[in-house]
Amino acid sequence: MYPNAGPPKAGIELDLILHCALYALLAGLVMIIFHNRKTALLLAIAMLPLGFLLEFAQLYIRGRTFSLEDLIANSIGVVIGLLVGLGLRFRLYHT
Repeated sequence: MYPNAGPPKAGIELDLILHCALYALLAGLVMIIFHNRKTALLLAIAMLPLGFLLEFAQLYIRGRTFSLEDLIANSIGVVIGLLVGLGLRFRLYHT
């Protein structure tokens, strides 16, 4: 049995948009939830190698493949989430 947990095959754009949006959401939430700004930044930035490791691990899962496009979408999502999260932090914590 092969894992098939991806989005519906409506097109590659949907897959990349979901990768970007979910990583942005995760990074943004980290920036808001953790009151200590340094901790929040470190955890959000740590999502960059996490995205790489999760994508790389797919080389060893039958039925899955490493995708450079997904990795780039993950990274863009982290940056977007970090920037939006910083803006929201400023409004919430005034730091």
